[in-house]
Amino acid sequence: MSILELKIPQAVFLKNAVAAIAEVNAHDGNKSYVHFTQAGLTFQFEAADNRVVAVLRLLSAGCDGYQCQSSPSFSFDFARLQEVMNQATEQDALTISVSGDKIKTMNFVFENQGTAGERRTFGMELTRCNCEIFDIPESLKAKSFEIPSEPFCNALTEIISDAGGKDMPPPSNAGPTAWIFVREGKMYIHGMQKRIILELENKEGGIFSGGDFNRRLGVVYRLRYFLKAALLSEKVWINKGDIPIALACPFGGDLGYVYLIEEY
Repeated sequence: MSILELKIPQAVFLKNAVAAIAEVNAHDGNKSYVHFTQAGLTFQFEAADNRVVAVLRLLSAGCDGYQCQSSPSFSFDFARLQEVMNQATEQDALTISVSGDKIKTMNFVFENQGTAGERRTFGMELTRCNCEIFDIPESLKAKSFEIPSEPFCNALTEIISDAGGKDMPPPSNAGPTAWIFVREGKMYIHGMQKRIILELENKEGGIFSGGDFNRRLGVVYRLRYFLKAALLSEKVWINKGDIPIALACPFGGDLGYVYLIEEY
């Protein structure tokens, strides 16, 4: 029995996934992302070991919630994913279902709308998941906050520069990090030398609260992609769930959000 089932237009999946695969193939070793903003689901493609990591962020109202102590991840044949995608058409529907008391499996079901009864299922076993399922209280449902992108991106650029240079890839064993604290309507960001405080505007008129949420930003080269994307838009959006908090930036206006916060 599925505890979570999300339907995503096939055209959206193909558009984003094909773009990510193309980028992976062109830049071996760099991470790419596929974004399903309607469901708050993010796919991270890694070319180096042909692994795909799915990071589930539940931001949509009306769905069951979950909290991951570690990012749910699974391994499967990268070429097989491309093969399945090539068989699908833009008229197909994509259903992603998650099953089990803990998240154990994730199934992709391509259902051809033009041929009655034709279904193609591509299932994956989650190999390193420690995800307990629970319901998010209404009071903790996702809310949106916005801040001007220019000062935010400038602040991150300074932090990255302090941590080793925004254009320099980090060592494989330890990369520069920036820390984020959120408390009573303010977001505190600090790196090795600088500390920046940004006021968060709650679009619903309330105040952002709930204690400290300590999260580690990704390593330098991942932030570099974020900064490039952030400068394409006027606002940087902060989406609040329970745990984790997702720091998000519109990707050119139509490709959704790129999530940068990792649990620590």
